[in-house]
Amino acid sequence: MMLLITGCGGSDTSNTPTTSSSARPSGSVYEPPDEVRNATVVWSAEPGIDLFSTAATLARAARESDIIGSYAGLEHTYPGYAKALDRPYATHYDVESYRGTIAGTMLHHIQRIQDTGDGYLVEYCALPNAYGQLDDGRYRRWYGRGSALAARFTRNDDAPAPATTTPTATPNPAPDPMHWQAPTYNVFTGWTVSYVVNDTSCDDWALSLYPDAPVENEISYSDTPPPVQPAYPGWPTQPD
Repeated sequence: MMLLITGCGGSDTSNTPTTSSSARPSGSVYEPPDEVRNATVVWSAEPGIDLFSTAATLARAARESDIIGSYAGLEHTYPGYAKALDRPYATHYDVESYRGTIAGTMLHHIQRIQDTGDGYLVEYCALPNAYGQLDDGRYRRWYGRGSALAARFTRNDDAPAPATTTPTATPNPAPDPMHWQAPTYNVFTGWTVSYVVNDTSCDDWALSLYPDAPVENEISYSDTPPPVQPAYPGWPTQPD
């Protein structure tokens, strides 16, 4: 199942395989690859959902890793994601034609979190209207009502106990909110990540932000990158 926002694949002008322009840093601190460095992710949620809860944190880390993996390759995703990922889905990142560089802001909204007994099912929406992908020197833009996605997180024997406090401390130095932010620790320790179908609609959320958004994505091109919104909520330091 394709989890990039519908219509947000790579350039259709070339099928030549590409490689990421940035290698995994040799040190212990993860850094986002160049393909996403000039983009940000902004998350929101339905009332009562804490974006720093265990389930929401897993969902944010998985979705952001999925984006990075699609545009830069699985080897550039957040620490621990490749190991936690359900094996059949890993082949998704072998599709070189999705690779590319993005700019602007990717908007996401958590709709629902369900406790499954052995973990969580998280349903969320992704909206493409505020970002673009570099395509032959121009930025390809999408405008629509987004896509409904879902991820399942299953505990394994190494799963830590659920956090009882919300992490609030930020890394020192604090990351630049106008560039891609990433966790400084392995969010996925003790979890398996898989993706499932989400049949719910994203229309209410999308239309609250873009009242004239069409049912089907509209595509346009721009010579300049989309403006960047500050990343939210970002990634605090690892909770105790």
